[in-house]
Amino acid sequence: MTATELTEIIACGETSKVQFKELLDNKDSIAAEMVAMANADGGQILFGIKDKTGDVCGLNFNNDGLWEISETALQELVQNALTHRDYSINAPVRVFIFDNRIEIISPGCLPNSLTIENIKLGNAVVRNNLLVSYASKLMFYKGLGSGIVRALKLQPNIEFENDKSSELFKVTIGRH
Repeated sequence: MTATELTEIIACGETSKVQFKELLDNKDSIAAEMVAMANADGGQILFGIKDKTGDVCGLNFNNDGLWEISETALQELVQNALTHRDYSINAPVRVFIFDNRIEIISPGCLPNSLTIENIKLGNAVVRNNLLVSYASKLMFYKGLGSGIVRALKLQPNIEFENDKSSELFKVTIGRH
């Protein structure tokens, strides 16, 4: 069927063989109509068309779908980037989404003697005490040192890079 043919059908309005449905909200009613049309001489049900006026309103088939990565892991990692970054460096936290990965880049490398292996085990060094205190009340906070451990449990393919020469900490999450 061409767009012109469809426009002509809509312009003729509803008949016993052509029904308009604005939404896909009442599945039982739609099923009953399909059965009635199948038992008669057939027909067409056009979705995304207003019943009374024949105006085309369309349907939105987009939804949240399935996440490619753990939503909780992503929240934990972004929260960590915001609360544990080095605010003496004039740069934003950056989140890049590529075809094969997501990168979260936080200004400042790990503080003091903290290492990637330490944070994977739940060790933490608080750089921004006041900010962490507020974050514990406002964000999805589950306990000091628990975010990376939880993220790795939910999303094991997370990679960390503590780049001391560029003064940044990068988290990379592979996408499926």
